[in-house]
Amino acid sequence: MKAVFKITIFAFICIFFSGCAVTNITSEPDGAEIWLNNKYIGTTPMLEFKVPQEVGSINKYQFKAYMEGYEITEKAFYESPTMKVREVIPAKIHFKLVPVSEKKDEAEPETKGK
Repeated sequence: MKAVFKITIFAFICIFFSGCAVTNITSEPDGAEIWLNNKYIGTTPMLEFKVPQEVGSINKYQFKAYMEGYEITEKAFYESPTMKVREVIPAKIHFKLVPVSEKKDEAEPETKGK
């Protein structure tokens, strides 16, 4: 119970008094590597991940999900000079991964009868 209280207080301080956002990052299937702006940050599911405020006037927060045998999936969020990271990053980011073989099958043209 004390741990939950401490996490809640930390999240409150992070959101309201500093430049960060708190989000839950999940994937289907679980176990995907997650990268933020080309830096490894963990494996799904990631609960209450703190996204720090980037320094700059226009910032891009690019999340990538990678799992062997699946296509790399990306989601990007953009921050303007008047916005804070907590206004840009949603409370939940979910990646639905597509197996590599399914994607290749969809892209191949039909060759029957030729």
